[in-house]
Amino acid sequence: TAHRNRHVIRQSRRLSGQIIIKSETARGRIVMEPYGPVEFTYAKPVADAIARSDTFTHWLVSKTCFSKHAPFAVSLYRQQLHKRSKGILYWWRNYFVGENSCRCKNCGGRETDILAIFDGKDDFRFGLHMEIKTPNDRLGADQALNYRKRAECWAGRDSAPRTVLPHDSATTVILASQTYLESGDPQISQFETAISFEEIATMISPYPQPD
Repeated sequence: TAHRNRHVIRQSRRLSGQIIIKSETARGRIVMEPYGPVEFTYAKPVADAIARSDTFTHWLVSKTCFSKHAPFAVSLYRQQLHKRSKGILYWWRNYFVGENSCRCKNCGGRETDILAIFDGKDDFRFGLHMEIKTPNDRLGADQALNYRKRAECWAGRDSAPRTVLPHDSATTVILASQTYLESGDPQISQFETAISFEEIATMISPYPQPD
């Protein structure tokens, strides 16, 4: 336990109210990037539920365009972690593509908050690129577009960046408060699926509730 705790400290430390966690580019370069503690609070329970609960996994996938695979969906979180660079603690968080580091060379230079890849029916492998939008925050310019670019660019068994588990297809999902999802922000509709924190709270307990 003591060794594991020392390992976590090297991976994650608090600085000026932020969590600093090792991340990586698609080419495997390790960088240190801030991850807001509020965002982490909403993201980690979802990732943990994907890894630990078939019920949650099937529910989540049923909300997406891959719904026909929901009853068969199996999280490949162990394989995802194995593909990531040595020293990366979390299988799911902050997949980043810099300029010229992927096949399209136009993935927007932004990260995916949660990338979850699953096996489905008939050896079909698919990914969910999930954005966590915390209360009192809004999507930035072209953020939704960049998610779609990454989902399209990284899909294909021979197309994924080196540190991303190969998969056949992918979609985009935004997780946010019901209030924000109903706010009329036009970028929201650019995500293929929108799921509210309130819905997630019916599947995960405890789960933080928006103010």
